[in-house]
Amino acid sequence: MIRREEGRRVSNRFGGKGEIELYPVLNEEDLMGKGEVMLRMVLPPGSSIGYHQHLGNFEVYYVLSGEGIFQDQKEEKSIRAGEAGLIRPGQYHGLMNTGSQDMVLVAVVLYA
Repeated sequence: MIRREEGRRVSNRFGGKGEIELYPVLNEEDLMGKGEVMLRMVLPPGSSIGYHQHLGNFEVYYVLSGEGIFQDQKEEKSIRAGEAGLIRPGQYHGLMNTGSQDMVLVAVVLYA
């Protein structure tokens, strides 16, 4: 099976700044009920995903290109290409592109 991503632009995701691009590739059915979605995200410079909580699921970000700040609970940590961020059930997180290039990442949301 091959799935093709279909993109859309979203403004102020979870209260974040600017507009980001979401490209879902796999959905809940594709993930056999074990997860919600796998997608590619593009955050232009200065954009962000607002601080929010995960309940009943967890998320993994894998950065393909660019750099930014990963808000992990109350801590801010730098994150860049080749690194992953993990958000466990019940945790809060956010993400912002602080670089001068697009930040491109793959995100997978799985059920706890």
